[in-house]
Amino acid sequence: FHLPGTLRPESRTSILAFVRRRWQDLGSPWNNLRVFATVQLRTLLSIRFIQYIIGSGSTAIFMSWYNRNQLDTFTMYTMGVSAGVTGFITMLFVTRIVNRYGDLLGIWVPATVLSILYGISTALTPASMWYLAYGFFSLFGGPAAALAGFTPALLEKLMPP
Repeated sequence: FHLPGTLRPESRTSILAFVRRRWQDLGSPWNNLRVFATVQLRTLLSIRFIQYIIGSGSTAIFMSWYNRNQLDTFTMYTMGVSAGVTGFITMLFVTRIVNRYGDLLGIWVPATVLSILYGISTALTPASMWYLAYGFFSLFGGPAAALAGFTPALLEKLMPP
């Protein structure tokens, strides 16, 4: 079992070969604007920015939901276990998802969309219907967390060769 790499096998090289080929470039300053060179890199950066916004607001949204419902520890554990199980199952399929749909449509976009759906469902669930959390924790929260866990490794794509 291994996780898919972002570099194709023909693009991989040793550090020594890289230094021999690019020794003139090593002393020059790195141009930060190369990150925005292509549409795909700009899209990836925009998606990652949205994920940072979601990540910074998700704790506040969850804490407001928890404060509204005041559920006991056992109930919270059962919700967490259900989200963890679906997240683990999602994690097992990451290699297949990436091979079929690629990094952008397989990991980045679903992680962002599922996180947004999780936040909306958490924010809009009334206290009298707290039991719906079992569904949206499992359907949105677990898979979103599993997929979002792989997105920091995909930041390598923002670094041009």
